[in-house]
Amino acid sequence: MKYRLLILLFAGCLFGCKSKAQKIAIKPEAIKLNKIAMDTLIKGADRVKALAAAVTLLNKATEIDSNYFIGYSNKFSYQTELKEYDKALITGKRMMKLRPNNVTIKMQVGIVYEKTGDKVAAIQCYNQGLSIYDKLLDTMNVNNPAYKELLFEKASDLVLLHQEQKGYSIMRELYDKEANTDIKQMYKQYINMSREDMISGKGETMATISENVNVKN
Repeated sequence: MKYRLLILLFAGCLFGCKSKAQKIAIKPEAIKLNKIAMDTLIKGADRVKALAAAVTLLNKATEIDSNYFIGYSNKFSYQTELKEYDKALITGKRMMKLRPNNVTIKMQVGIVYEKTGDKVAAIQCYNQGLSIYDKLLDTMNVNNPAYKELLFEKASDLVLLHQEQKGYSIMRELYDKEANTDIKQMYKQYINMSREDMISGKGETMATISENVNVKN
């Protein structure tokens, strides 16, 4: 069974954290273009050509509505897969402006910076992400179903910050306490994954970034 990199799989706090971002009405034309882009990617026989076509459509979508976060998030994912890292960073910066407290973006932009060789900027992003994880975890009941997932994401972030001993220690503790066989197997996979594997994107990646992780400023 394949698993997504944890900072992508759990990011967005899909386990109960409510978004505090202001809801903005998105123009229907932009939403339609995003749907066409996703359909193009699903139906395209040639992955690279389909990705390029999807990015072109999403460029139009985000030109029509510069607040369309989902359009930017999909474009960021596709540009990264195409290894268009400079363009992906421009998209990622716009996403961070739209969702300044979204931990997913910090982590993904950090990884793209690292792929370009800018380790200083990457570490800054990882540190920003760690700060958000700490805020979320410090205000969350440990019995909240989201708690252990967020703690695992924090552990992954610590590994990216070259604090491998601390990060893997958290992972092993979660592994030892986990009763669910599938989740336990996933934990084991990432305990055995090196930092380089995380950066290279070992495992399945997400196509869409959730908008839902936000903490109050």
